[in-house]
Amino acid sequence: LLYPLLFLESISRSNDCELVESLTNEKYEVIEEKYIEFARSEDSPVKIVGDFFVIVNYEEVWDNLQPRPEDKHFQRLINTLFDIIDGKLNVDRFHIRRGSIEQQLLSIVVWYSYENSNSSKYAHAIDGLLNKRFQNDKVIYDNLHVLAEAAPDKTLRAIETDLENTNSYIYYALDNNCYSSILMAIEELSLFESTAYQACLILYKLARIDKEYYFSNTPYNSLSNVLMLLNFHS
Repeated sequence: LLYPLLFLESISRSNDCELVESLTNEKYEVIEEKYIEFARSEDSPVKIVGDFFVIVNYEEVWDNLQPRPEDKHFQRLINTLFDIIDGKLNVDRFHIRRGSIEQQLLSIVVWYSYENSNSSKYAHAIDGLLNKRFQNDKVIYDNLHVLAEAAPDKTLRAIETDLENTNSYIYYALDNNCYSSILMAIEELSLFESTAYQACLILYKLARIDKEYYFSNTPYNSLSNVLMLLNFHS
């Protein structure tokens, strides 16, 4: 029952009910009752702060639960992400966090990657998320830097595939100056030995596109920064 709080870090009792139900497949009232019971106990992992349930020690709860991609909770996390991307869950009703709810849940996928990146269930989930860009490319590309950390090799292949199509979202983003998350993702790929070389080639290809940019974070500047960093560590 702690998984939705582990995934969300905090839960608004007023606004996150539908989200909690999606992550647990339980009625929100059942989860709320358990959390209130938890909060009353000594050394509880849950506390109530105003309208929110808050996790007391995130790393300790993660270590105690030891989440695995083979668990039902991971599949519910992925299914919830799919429902948000497909518009089946209205994110505007949820509590506003520092980043988007998609970014929050995808950051949990990154946590799973640290010890489970070779899991077939994990690989299948990443493939499913990346394939969602064909249905809702903006959501995926806005958070591509998170997926780049979670699965660099798969994210690299997805970017390379899209670059072969001149109608892909990458070129649309460049034309409309909403490409910063894409550059962040490619820069993230440059941090991994298996994807650094290809990431540089992609930045070089984008830098050669004849275009006037309105921001300082251009493909050329990203390529310069990446090459300086790689040279520093060589």
